[in-house]
Amino acid sequence: MRPITLWLLISTALMAGTCAQPCMASSWDEMDYEPFSNFYVSSNAADYANMATLNAEIGASLNTRLSIYFGAKYNPFQFGSGNDVKRNKQCAFNAGVRVWPWRTFSGWFFSAGAGFLRFNRSNYFGRETREGDFYGFQAGAGYAYMINRHLNLDFGVGFMLGPCKYTKYSCPRCGNVLDKGKKIHLEPNNVLVQLSYLF
Repeated sequence: MRPITLWLLISTALMAGTCAQPCMASSWDEMDYEPFSNFYVSSNAADYANMATLNAEIGASLNTRLSIYFGAKYNPFQFGSGNDVKRNKQCAFNAGVRVWPWRTFSGWFFSAGAGFLRFNRSNYFGRETREGDFYGFQAGAGYAYMINRHLNLDFGVGFMLGPCKYTKYSCPRCGNVLDKGKKIHLEPNNVLVQLSYLF
């Protein structure tokens, strides 16, 4: 089973297991329906597991059902050497809105936005090296589990669809071009196992 398929199954199971109890503390149920956090900062463990990709996200509530977010990722690292080098170098930005059916920063959410990714990948989804620019529309869904008033653990997955300008090489060092061009591309771009601090 591919790692991304396994991850999606685990993420779905975790979200399903927590959705029955969106709020464990009775005091939260007794609170009025005003957002008790105005903004947050977070970082995603799933990105660190993806070849140590550095990342951060900030967001703010607009009302009790709607929030905005802005995120960035950066990976300058590579592992190994020669034609066996593995890398997922990237510089990425995304921004959008999240809709919260229950309450901002708690329970299920659905997101939509836009993103940009500049990438250089070797021995990542095969032996070839690919580099290029990818930008487009993003959509996703997830679940925010409230640990306490200031900490959330967020699970989710998002996809990006749009034009991708790319060049594909036969190996990391030889420089033989196998293919190049521009096409409409779809890929998962935001798998979340994210710890958020709410202010």
